[in-house]
Amino acid sequence: MVRKSIPLSSHVSVFSLIVMLFILQSLPVTKALSVGKRVIKCTTLPNNPNTAILSPVYNIPTLTAFIGAQATLPSLGKCPVDVQYQVPWYNGNAGNGLCPPGYWNLSSLLPGLVLFGIALILRNYACNNRLVVSDSSLGMISINGDDNDATENDVKTLVNFSDIEEWSCSAVGLRIKCKTNADDVYLPPFWSVKDVEALLNDRI
Repeated sequence: MVRKSIPLSSHVSVFSLIVMLFILQSLPVTKALSVGKRVIKCTTLPNNPNTAILSPVYNIPTLTAFIGAQATLPSLGKCPVDVQYQVPWYNGNAGNGLCPPGYWNLSSLLPGLVLFGIALILRNYACNNRLVVSDSSLGMISINGDDNDATENDVKTLVNFSDIEEWSCSAVGLRIKCKTNADDVYLPPFWSVKDVEALLNDRI
């Protein structure tokens, strides 16, 4: 009797969920900072409770990892049906299972593995390089440990609010046009767009 295999689409869903859970690890503990009724997901500088260090959001790394899973899994199912991994209790059609490692082709897996690597790099960047919104400026800060160890001296100012001519915040990031001849500023959305929008509307 030929055992039936789980469709590859099911493997894709389960494996993708595992990848997302791996990347979406616990967010840092946050301190309360509110703008109107909105609670901002952030920590604050110990000596300046109005300066928000935005908590990271991993939407871009997660999407990249998901695409990597979609690119990788089809290559794991290219082998004879009789050697594919098949769950005993599945009663569907044969085929479309997962192959033993000996059948894996590194060259076909490479695009997906590269995307996984990019996802990890993006996640690390989002976690360690954080957007800072103070009462008078936007900046960046490198976090290599506890958020509570950060000081004002660690913040690199990107633009003062007084120098902002116009700005827009959307799902693709934050764009700022400056009044001076300085280059315009673009920041990718590694933080909650709604939180940053609320802070800027309140402070500019």
